Amino acid sequence: MKKNVLIIIFILCLLVLPIKTEALKYKGVDYKTLNLDEALTEEEIEHDFSNYKESDKQVTIYLFRGKGCAFCRAFLTHLNDIVDDMGKYFKVVSFEVWNDANNSELMDEVNNFLNAKATGIPFYIIGDKTFVGYGESYDEDIKSAIMEAYNSKNKYDVFEEMSNVPKEITSRDVLIWSIVCILCSAVVILVFTGVEFALTRKKLLAIESALGIVKLDNKKKVKDLDITADLGELKETKKEEKVEKKNNNSNKKNKKANKKSRR
Repeated sequence: MKKNVLIIIFILCLLVLPIKTEALKYKGVDYKTLNLDEALTEEEIEHDFSNYKESDKQVTIYLFRGKGCAFCRAFLTHLNDIVDDMGKYFKVVSFEVWNDANNSELMDEVNNFLNAKATGIPFYIIGDKTFVGYGESYDEDIKSAIMEAYNSKNKYDVFEEMSNVPKEITSRDVLIWSIVCILCSAVVILVFTGVEFALTRKKLLAIESALGIVKLDNKKKVKDLDITADLGELKETKKEEKVEKKNNNSNKKNKKANKKSRR
């Protein structure tokens, strides 16, 4: 019983402890994304990816873009131009934000997290570097950011970093935890009350059982005393009868003796 109670209390404590939650679950949420090949196709940019393959070792360029956006299209064209020379170093995850509310909200969240102050698109992240807009003057900086991120021992991924940030505790969270605490406290009280009641009842039954034995013993003693008293009275009566019989016999003898002496 005690072991079960301890297990229940341990589980309840786990329930009421503040739990670390994630602000963003990138892989677990169904955000609509396109890779580089798909994004180029959507923007009708001719490309040949026969020698291009994606791998886990490549740097991920996170791109927030709008379908039909001229600057976004120019940036994708630049990536397509450097695929032959640098394609083995990078891959693209593209989020369309003009026609997808979820992706648009995600862009705002990433923008705020990185404090990038992006006010337009394309908005893209390469390692820990952020870029807003595109022009030919960005080309060398983009290549440098790709190589720096690729060669870095400590790979930086914005979505992994966002996933590791605990969610800010809101009034709603406090309310939920308060309700859980109250419910858990009630369960603990009920469990302990039930245990105490069971133990008390067991003790009472034991006491009653003990008292019952005492009563039976007392009755037996009383009964034995009654039997002993009856036997004593019987013996006394028989004794008195013998004495009386003896006296009667003695009187009879005396009467006979008196009659003989008179003759």
